[in-house]
Amino acid sequence: MHSNIIEPYVYQLAVKNIHKTNNKVRGPEKIPKTVLNVRIDGCEGDFNDYRTKHKHSTNDRAISLITNQLLDTFKNEGWPVLPGDLGENITVFGDITFQIGEKYSIGTCVLQITENIEPCNKLLYLPYIGRENKVMFINMLKGRRGWYAKVLTDGVIVPGDKVINLS
Repeated sequence: MHSNIIEPYVYQLAVKNIHKTNNKVRGPEKIPKTVLNVRIDGCEGDFNDYRTKHKHSTNDRAISLITNQLLDTFKNEGWPVLPGDLGENITVFGDITFQIGEKYSIGTCVLQITENIEPCNKLLYLPYIGRENKVMFINMLKGRRGWYAKVLTDGVIVPGDKVINLS
């Protein structure tokens, strides 16, 4: 018998470092990367305004993840969300649901899921949302925006790396 289960792997990596540019981009979208250098304090070349200013750069929100399953669900519900659009650093493809407290090996890193990501008002800046759809979009995302993780072991992640549950 053949199994239809797809082992989870890294589909896309993304960062956005608005802090170190004069760019006035307001939306959460991040730019795809071919390599993600990961440290205890987050991804090299990535900056999260809320995490830095309001959460005192907590390491519990060093990395953000989402699954292609969630992105496909959003598309099926009429929202054209692409990998990186919601501000995630890692998009995972395959059969996986992250749980708070679980540890994962990805590339040469070990991450631990710390919390669900709550939708924020900056999502209105996505080109397909705007002020008129903001409330509906944020309500649709509640409990489904992805996960934050802390970095237990620094390392490197590239697209195609397996996502292995260590818990």
